[in-house]
Formats: sequence, structure tokens, C-alpha cells
Amino acid sequence: MGPEPPAEWIRAAVDAARTLKSHTRWEAREWLQSANGRKTTRNVYAILLHDPDFTPSFGIYVGCTHHRPFERYAEHKRGEGFSEVQKYHVRLLRELYEHLNPMKPAEAKEMEKALCASLRIAGIGWVTMGSKRRASKEKKQ
Repeated sequence: MGPEPPAEWIRAAVDAARTLKSHTRWEAREWLQSANGRKTTRNVYAILLHDPDFTPSFGIYVGCTHHRPFERYAEHKRGEGFSEVQKYHVRLLRELYEHLNPMKPAEAKEMEKALCASLRIAGIGWVTMGSKRRASKEKKQ
């Protein structure tokens, strides 16, 4: 296990995430089971980041995937995806997304943005999401 942010930081992130609710979650569960094996639902996920040379040193990467979050995280660790996640990942932050998943694709795409916005409003200074270009720009600010 890597470094951990202060408990107040985690609590603020969890409280922010808990303000969000998926509208297609239960419908998506049924849809997932009746989709003949096709991956037709999406999940949002959040990864704790730590860069000791950057202030703030802790951040959160938010993504959206058709995989289960732990599978997508394993891909990130193998080098697939955004390079800052590969370099600074600590662990999944399940407490930020488990109450939301799975969702229909359109809602998941919007939820990814909403979760980022909610975390920023809660005072989490380093929050990035799915695009390399967006994520790099976010960290520089």
C-alpha cells in the first residue's frame, strides 16, 4: 500500500461523491444481464494519485470504462492509458464510485464529468479525467 492522504481529505472526497446518484443503475443491472454477453453498460472509477513533487501531492483520476473498475485499473498499471496514472497511482477509491455502477453509457459519460466537478467543489485540488490532454492541463493549473 502506498502513501495515504489525510482522513479529512478522503472524507471530503467521499462526501462529494455521495451527493451523486445514478438514474440508470438498477435498469443497467438488468440490461447487463440480458445483453447476451455484450458489454453494454459502463462504470465510472476513481484512482488515488500521489506525486510528492507536486502541490497538492494527492489527487484523483476519474475514468469511465466498459470493464469492471479493477480490470481497468490493472490495465493502467500495465501501461495502458494516461501516463500520470501509470506513474502516480496508489489504489482504487471504491468508496467514490461503487454506489453509482453500473450505468448506461450516456449516463456514465456524464457521471464522469459530474464526479470530477463535485470533487473540485469539495476542495480536491488535483482532479483529472479520461483525456491525456485534459489531465495534463489540469495538473499544471
